[in-house]
Amino acid sequence: MKRILLIFLVSSCSVSKQTLYEKEIKNNEGIKGFTALEIFSYGGTDEIWGIEKDNCKSFSYSTLDKSMNMEMIRQEKNKINNVLPDTEMSSELPEISLNVKVRKPKNSLHLKVKNMNCEWIGMGIGWASWAGKNIAPALDHAAIEFYARVDGNPIYALPIVFILEDYSSRQCYATANYLGIEGGVIGNEWTKIIIPLSTFSYDINDEIDLTNIKQIMLQAFNKVDVYIDEIRLVPFDFKYKKVPAQLTIQDTIFPINILDVNKDVIFGIDERYCSNFKINPAKKSINISIESDICDWNNIGISWNSWMYTDLSNDFKRLHLEMEFNEVLYKPFEIVFEDYNGKKMSLSSEEGRKYTKGLSSNISLSFKQFPIRKSKIDFKRLKQISFSFEEDTNIELTKLYLSKK
Repeated sequence: MKRILLIFLVSSCSVSKQTLYEKEIKNNEGIKGFTALEIFSYGGTDEIWGIEKDNCKSFSYSTLDKSMNMEMIRQEKNKINNVLPDTEMSSELPEISLNVKVRKPKNSLHLKVKNMNCEWIGMGIGWASWAGKNIAPALDHAAIEFYARVDGNPIYALPIVFILEDYSSRQCYATANYLGIEGGVIGNEWTKIIIPLSTFSYDINDEIDLTNIKQIMLQAFNKVDVYIDEIRLVPFDFKYKKVPAQLTIQDTIFPINILDVNKDVIFGIDERYCSNFKINPAKKSINISIESDICDWNNIGISWNSWMYTDLSNDFKRLHLEMEFNEVLYKPFEIVFEDYNGKKMSLSSEEGRKYTKGLSSNISLSFKQFPIRKSKIDFKRLKQISFSFEEDTNIELTKLYLSKK
């Protein structure tokens, strides 16, 4: 099954707390004849797949429910934790062994992504018993509404792409815009989030059959720990002009400085848990010192166009990857380019021309050296570049860019 990914759409907004989609139309008789409005309200049915745990994700059902008052629950827990017994209680009742299977309610989805090293991280819902669904008449009159909350610190963006797929595996997709998040923040209380159907990329993916939708999929493109409940289609009066989604950046101006990016598009660096990689903001460099006795993490990656599709299809035969670094101890490392279908092409740094002057070194690799044909990588949908380093490597990556020769 083809897998795709989307990034956040950047919007400007006022400082007042409001949602982009202000007016909800109350209608209980369907939307332009479309009546399969309930997508998810509880789990455990055969309409849902992907609720599982692996090295990258922990997707499960939760007993938490959107209807619960989370503040009241926290207060009750605090009361219980703060009450100490005045006297010791004892019981002379005999011990009884019971074999009782307790079924926990599957009220909501708990989506937890631990790392991004898996090919695809997501799940799907074939609502309405997997029937083909004609949403075409409702495109300009409906939105996907759901509720989300987190246990820890609030988040201001939801790194999940929502994908509509037809019965020919063709897809279109959208993410939750900042202004579609009620109040602009997802915290410990259930927060309403709106994604109008008209913001999905069906205008780009014009082959998708909107009269025969099979399922909706949720795909994570960054680490997240969030609860989601009450996914449904609701009537909406969408008063905003649809702007065609710009999902692809075609790089035409070279050289491209890959290190000149926001740290949010660099994965594998978190000094709270592992000091093998450190960013030097002043120098825009990355210090790499691999010590497995401290932590065993040895991979980093960069999506230099902020997780958008990167199109290098017109120039890839002329491109070179240029790297400069200061070395204390250099060991050959693996360089990987990956597209949004999970296809990868990799090469060892040893394959490049290495020039050394003092402690400074330079490596140049032509794209022609990569196994392009064997990898079947799609240069119209590049996702990221990543690196895998060996034990005891100690270098400072000072320059990383693409050049055209």
